[in-house]
Amino acid sequence: MRKLIVSILLACAPWFPAAAAANDVPTVVILGIDGMDPILLQTYMDRGLMPNFEKLIKAGSFSPLGTSIPPQSPVAWSNFITGMDPGGHGIFDFIHRDPDTYLPIFSAAEITEPEKTLTIGDWVLPMSKGQTLLLRKGVAFWQILGEHDVPYIIFRVPANFPPAESDQKTLSGMGTPDVLGTYGIFSRYTDDPVWEGRDLSGGEVYMVSSHDGVVNARLVADEIRATRPLS
Repeated sequence: MRKLIVSILLACAPWFPAAAAANDVPTVVILGIDGMDPILLQTYMDRGLMPNFEKLIKAGSFSPLGTSIPPQSPVAWSNFITGMDPGGHGIFDFIHRDPDTYLPIFSAAEITEPEKTLTIGDWVLPMSKGQTLLLRKGVAFWQILGEHDVPYIIFRVPANFPPAESDQKTLSGMGTPDVLGTYGIFSRYTDDPVWEGRDLSGGEVYMVSSHDGVVNARLVADEIRATRPLS
């Protein structure tokens, strides 16, 4: 899984900490896009198809990065966050194997249920807190920034749940468990009859109809109507 890192040097970005803006301190914005191929991006820019990315890159710098081994998102992002390889931060895949049960478990976080509960009929009420533990080892680069009083905002960086301990603003991104304690499921919308009634691991199939190259479908998660060309 390749990722694109675009680094932009900006002066006093309005959404950065007020202290930096007040002192006219330059700020650096690092924009990471999971799964984007920098070669394809360059090809599309050469064709004039991505003018906004061209403006973004001209305002800063553009550097394709080598991916991780194995080339998977949580591994690559953990490399980026810590500066270490999997042997250092301990993230080798999306999932790990529980050595006691041999069942798959989250690689990035350990989630435990409350030890004390109260059962009333079909309801199970928590009487104590559950816990979440970040399994990624090492120190996040922004924690080092914090140690040197450099202000930062970390917004939806993958492979960072629960967020690494910080006294500044951080919000976890991809890899944050859903309410069922899983990475979530995908939805496949198709008019191909071969998929009808098919049982997929980790996903749901929704059959749709196409008229003049357009599909009208209801996005199940958001309860909205969506119209898009059938690809």
